[in-house]
Amino acid sequence: MRRLAVTAESWKQLAAPEAVTMFLGNLSGLAGTYLALIMVLLVSRVPMIERVLGQDKAARIAPPARAVAHLAHRRACRTAHFAYAEAARTGVWYQIGAFIRCTRTC
Repeated sequence: MRRLAVTAESWKQLAAPEAVTMFLGNLSGLAGTYLALIMVLLVSRVPMIERVLGQDKAARIAPPARAVAHLAHRRACRTAHFAYAEAARTGVWYQIGAFIRCTRTC
């Protein structure tokens, strides 16, 4: 699955100015999602994980994983705004404003 995110883009597609920014945003969003899934797995009290790690250790690992996943998703959102601004040639602040206007009306 990780390989799919990297191999889905060709070198020709990455030639556009906004493509690299969008690719990095997609990759950080994917990493954040994987970390969030790992966090959920750690706190879900699966018997096999409790036997290997113990509930205390799994509970200690989960909050840092949550923080890193949150940061990765924030980075994905920021890079998406930059990529959309580059593609539309409107500027980052315009794209952020459009995002806020859209979320208020949706």
